[in-house]
Amino acid sequence: MTTHFSQTAAYIWSLADLLRGDFRQSQYGRVILPFTILRRLECVLESSKPKVLDQAGKLKAMTSLQEDAREKFLLRAAGESFYNTSPMDLSKLGSADIKSNLLTYVDNFSKDAREIFEHFKFGEFVAQLDEANLLYKVVQKVANTDLSPKAISNHDMGLVFEELIRRFAESSNDTAGEHFTPRDIVRLTTSLVFMEDKDALTETGIIRTIYDPTAGTGGFLSSGMEYVYELNPKAVMRAFGQELNPESYGKLAEVEAEVRALVKADFKDLKEKQVKDLLAPKTWNVQKALLVKGLQLQAVIGTGQCDDFNEFEGTLKKALKKTGIKLETKERKQLLDAVTWTNPDAEPVIKKVLKTPAENQPDPMYGAFEYRRQVVQFQPDSNLRDNEDVPLTAETARGANVNPVNEAYFNKEVSPHVKDAWIDPGKCDDRDGQIGIVGYEIPFNRHFYQYEPPRDLAEIDADLDVLSAEIMEMLREVRS
Repeated sequence: MTTHFSQTAAYIWSLADLLRGDFRQSQYGRVILPFTILRRLECVLESSKPKVLDQAGKLKAMTSLQEDAREKFLLRAAGESFYNTSPMDLSKLGSADIKSNLLTYVDNFSKDAREIFEHFKFGEFVAQLDEANLLYKVVQKVANTDLSPKAISNHDMGLVFEELIRRFAESSNDTAGEHFTPRDIVRLTTSLVFMEDKDALTETGIIRTIYDPTAGTGGFLSSGMEYVYELNPKAVMRAFGQELNPESYGKLAEVEAEVRALVKADFKDLKEKQVKDLLAPKTWNVQKALLVKGLQLQAVIGTGQCDDFNEFEGTLKKALKKTGIKLETKERKQLLDAVTWTNPDAEPVIKKVLKTPAENQPDPMYGAFEYRRQVVQFQPDSNLRDNEDVPLTAETARGANVNPVNEAYFNKEVSPHVKDAWIDPGKCDDRDGQIGIVGYEIPFNRHFYQYEPPRDLAEIDADLDVLSAEIMEMLREVRS
């Protein structure tokens, strides 16, 4: 048995022969380990794959089904703690567009399995393999490796993985002991841990949790579970662990795992660094603090919808004063973005009160509106802001007032189509101090393009005949 797992590990590690020259020696394991896991997972799922694909097809029509329920159906069909809903496997990816096919295949694993490849930064190394024209060769070699449970047991697969990690540690000049512990020591330690609890573990309905703060490849966790199941096959075991080294990563903490899966599903273009920043404790602590402030304000303001933002701002100021909460500009913007939305039927938002109508006449063309017995300037919707190109006249080009030209254009081209629009009087040019930015538009095609008629068809046909004759002559030389 020892020879068997050693030979398997040696064969898998021979992938390094393909990587040599394009990858550093210290990177071999970061390519070989995830591909080994991928092959093992698909071998384990091979027998149940038809059932999973059939179940996935049925669930597609059930659009109202929640994701958790969908996952339970698929896990039941797979008969494992993970599944894959892609009809592909490593042997069916083909050579054309293999990078995209491989990543799609991995994305179709269940979230716990998919998370392992994300932690390995699998996508980045796949891209590097593809750029070096090695991806197809690596996939083919891995696909021809039999890692099915019939060929190699779970115990021996653990030994294979530990042997690969040992080789990786040696190639990286790391200490192998940081990554795994020999199985005999694991078994002895597990026995010592559970020895005093042996009688209790044989009782009916026993439930236990096991935690390893330095999980490595999960050897202590799996050995501990095996030990308990040997004593009591009906025991309920829940394993938890954490690990610093990504190459020996087993399972992240469950909170983080769910969030990572959701983020990667919704934002597939995010780099790993961005995901790490998002999941960093500092980020969550800041957001948690803001959430606490928001909940405190909600307790004062309530949850009723307000269709007048002007009124809401007054209510918010009173709530801030009452609670003593201080909101920084960034926090205030994030909070308002979270609890407000654009509603065309709501009251317009006042940006600034100008004067009363008696003191200043409203001028809607320039954004001064009469509203609630005041002349006000409304808050414009930045999503609707637009610019117009107004042609200069001979007079305005010589320095005449541009306002009449702007107003005539606005009345003809804008206001008939957008009734709530107005001219921004603050948009002025430093050169003339008047509304609008002076610019120039040069129609290059009109001034610089010169039309050249295409060649005569007879001339093109003659050139093609010459080229065809040359090609035929070269083919005859090849055949001869």
